Amino acid sequence: MLVALIIGIFFVVASISVYRTLLLRRPQKKLINSRETNFAIDNDAVTKLQKALKLETISDQEGLHDYTTFLHFHALLEEKFPLVHRILSREKFGKYSLLYKWPGSNGALKPMMLMSHFDVVPATKPSAWRYPPFGGVAADGYIWGRGALDVKGGIVAIMAALERLITEGWRPRRTIYIALGHDEESGGSKGNALIARALRDRGIRLHYVLDEGGLIINDFSKDIASPVALVGIAEKGYLTLALSVLGGGGHASAPPKNTATGILARALTRIEKKKFPLTLGAPIMALLAGLAPHLPFGKRLVIANAWLFAPVFKAFMARSDFMGAMLRTTVAPTMLQGSVKENVLPTQARALINVRVINGEQVASTITTIKAIINDERVLVERVGFAAEPSTISRTTSEGFLDLSTAIATVFPNAIIAPYPVFATTDSRYYEAISDDTYRFLPFAVDKSDLQGIHGIDERISQESLSLGVEFFVQLLKNGRA
Repeated sequence: MLVALIIGIFFVVASISVYRTLLLRRPQKKLINSRETNFAIDNDAVTKLQKALKLETISDQEGLHDYTTFLHFHALLEEKFPLVHRILSREKFGKYSLLYKWPGSNGALKPMMLMSHFDVVPATKPSAWRYPPFGGVAADGYIWGRGALDVKGGIVAIMAALERLITEGWRPRRTIYIALGHDEESGGSKGNALIARALRDRGIRLHYVLDEGGLIINDFSKDIASPVALVGIAEKGYLTLALSVLGGGGHASAPPKNTATGILARALTRIEKKKFPLTLGAPIMALLAGLAPHLPFGKRLVIANAWLFAPVFKAFMARSDFMGAMLRTTVAPTMLQGSVKENVLPTQARALINVRVINGEQVASTITTIKAIINDERVLVERVGFAAEPSTISRTTSEGFLDLSTAIATVFPNAIIAPYPVFATTDSRYYEAISDDTYRFLPFAVDKSDLQGIHGIDERISQESLSLGVEFFVQLLKNGRA
């Protein structure tokens, strides 16, 4: 009797699992090459991005420097996009961040906001770059330079789209805001934080915000032939902690049993070994729901029945650093300081660790967990710099998400549209309290190899991607509910 019961339960579970998998049928879709749809490179946009990349609008760990360059960037926008500056109003916040407004004809509609930023991180090892990091070189089908993808390319695409729409005589029904930050790479406190506060004080409620955060990945997976358009519906929280250990100093020839450096090293080792738990939260389940119909049957089976295969599925996802980071809070040691000389014991050893807090957790509880993992009173744990809680999760059923999806499908007909949780922290978090939804997506098609250039060496964007990005913003505004 017991054996029969077990067999019966097995067949019931198996039947349910197969049924749920069959519901995720692979859609029949004719693939279309963008080059076959009367597409042409927007050489004007390419030239404008080249000029933008030559301006060293650098933001670093110490804050911004050479503010004159930021004013030169303002002047470049005025020169290259004259119709935008004639039709749209412009305000400055924190002296250098810009807010544009294009009033709509229907005041009853909530405004929408497009975001980007023109500050960039420093270009390390410039001699290792194929082309100078601030040369703005167009070669090999790409535009090369720091900020090409992160994110001056986004600014040029938005502005070029607005310029074209104005030329065509198009006018929006819904008011459109354009927010361009100058300090996103150092926290955004002097730029978009001030803009968001001003809009709140004016009683403005936004329909949705669209910022950077997702891209179209051409080679997302060997199991998926189509490009995948990742639209961020949430983003992780941000936190930097300083771990410090005091030492007695002295000569390195007679070290104590426990040096400050050794104690700190053990703390860092414990953090790397004891990872945060894997979690299948709502954003990751939304991603899987978007991808599952395009995967082989076996993988669809696992995704469709995550309730049954969760442990196996989590372990499989964690094999990839990229996918594993979606499932857990991550902790990464990034900066180390010790002695001032190789034969002197340090009086203090210090490390900075960068933490990305998964949705569902909080900054305070994350700090508590990290202290428990270190479990050493000799290690002082302090919060440094700015911190941000994980965002709320935006809807995939809203008018805004539908407009985004329609524009993506129009310009990138091959792409699979998938919501996902963003690892990075964006300035869009400042608008959460005054926006119905917040989405994070750049309409640029890239290969995984292109992603290595973001904050790395040889940052670049293809001329085709930039041109299609312009078309995306045209379609988003013209065919959406703007």
